[in-house]
Amino acid sequence: MGKPAYQYIVQSLADENEWVRMFMAEALGNIGDAQALPNLLPLLKDEDQMVRFMAAESLGNLGSKDAIPYLEEVCREDNCFVRVSAEEAIEKILK
Repeated sequence: MGKPAYQYIVQSLADENEWVRMFMAEALGNIGDAQALPNLLPLLKDEDQMVRFMAAESLGNLGSKDAIPYLEEVCREDNCFVRVSAEEAIEKILK
């Protein structure tokens, strides 16, 4: 669906349902466009750990080194489940 789908995905990142936010973050990671970086970064502070987990994973899929400082912060502050996702994302970016 091209650009309209991308716009819908970005808008859905603010949905009240955590499952919608999580799957839209995953979709952005699968698209792999580094322009999604500013849309995914706020999700690293989402109230739901699954959303934070998927945001970290998706940032790894984007491959942008600009995400590393944010992922490092997650590695210091979040629960172990999300930290592992952030650590793996950093490793993927640095490959």
